[in-house]
Amino acid sequence: MPPHRLRSLIIAALSLVAIGLAGAPARAQSQGTYRLDMLTAGQKDQLFQRVDRYALVESFLTACGRPPALELRVRRIVRGCVAPNSLEVVAAHFRRSLAARSAARWNCETDEARRMIARSEQTLRLAFDDLARACSRPES
Repeated sequence: MPPHRLRSLIIAALSLVAIGLAGAPARAQSQGTYRLDMLTAGQKDQLFQRVDRYALVESFLTACGRPPALELRVRRIVRGCVAPNSLEVVAAHFRRSLAARSAARWNCETDEARRMIARSEQTLRLAFDDLARACSRPES
């Protein structure tokens, strides 16, 4: 697998909800798990920007009575796929980002808000499917 493709997959796998995986991802070759140290500084920045966006989505959906429990769901999927220390770094960033949004107030009653809720939940369903594929063991 070309190094740029592997890096893209690592960014996606380490991302708490890993939106944007393209194609059938492969497991990190020699290590068996995805790790933060496999990424460049720019890729780490991209990863943490994604994590911040998902904290925003979690904040919005929770405020609207639809808590997605992203961290718990992702932890279940990536067990054995993402190195525990890397996952902890990403999860800690997610929790800090979520806490920074705790005072945000959302209007969940408008038609646009209801559309955003539906789109967000659909996107998360697809993202979890992609993440599960990224972390599935290849069939032998």
